[in-house]
Amino acid sequence: MAGEGAPPMDDIVAIPATTFWMGSDLDEVERAVREWQDRLVDRAYRSVFRDWILKEYPAHRVTVAAFGLARVPVTNRDYRRFLRDRPGSVPESLIRDMPGDHPVWGVSLADARAYAAWLRRVDGQAWRLPSETEWELAAAGPQGRRYPYGDVFSALQCNSIESRRGMTTPVDAFPGGASDWGVLDLAGNVEEWTMTRYEPYSGGVPVADDLARLHAGAYNVLRGGCFALGGDLTRTRRRHGPYVGAQFAVTGFRLALDDPR
Repeated sequence: MAGEGAPPMDDIVAIPATTFWMGSDLDEVERAVREWQDRLVDRAYRSVFRDWILKEYPAHRVTVAAFGLARVPVTNRDYRRFLRDRPGSVPESLIRDMPGDHPVWGVSLADARAYAAWLRRVDGQAWRLPSETEWELAAAGPQGRRYPYGDVFSALQCNSIESRRGMTTPVDAFPGGASDWGVLDLAGNVEEWTMTRYEPYSGGVPVADDLARLHAGAYNVLRGGCFALGGDLTRTRRRHGPYVGAQFAVTGFRLALDDPR
């Protein structure tokens, strides 16, 4: 039986062992720059946007072992149960008393790890954060989609700033935004922690941007974008990280398991 706060096992999407192209080739880098550089929330970053996208370069073949991924992110309801059992820092979404079916946000990497560790103790399942590779596979699917739901951005299929919601939405509010695997909310709503430290892909070069300077080059990758940031961050290949500022505090997470069969 799943522990209180754990997603039901029938809500864990089983993703089979897969070999896929992770990251972007130069054609995709240039396509992303053309698509988004003039639509950035803060156009002051237009001149460095291509460098950000180059974090995705080069595309490379990766084989991922079978794993399970929660269909939706951890919710406020889930996180309240955690805090009742293990009192700790209260995330921003709970301070604001956001609805229970919205994703929790304002969660640090340490908080997310603590939640997974607590849940492991509660029900004995080996809960953890997904790796960056697992996250990208779950989002892009076997077809290598540019967005979880297809190759063209749509503000109707995700909660990014272009959707003009101004706040989180229920984790199942965009069924049309599901990935090929049926995983929801991988684009927008809240940025999601992965267990992977940023480093350039093999054959790529380190990008010395604001994130690298802020964290001395050592930070875990966030994926998926959020309601307060632009749709460029909802691309399945986009690599981001923790930054300073209210609009960058919209960080949450979802749970993963090794092969759940």
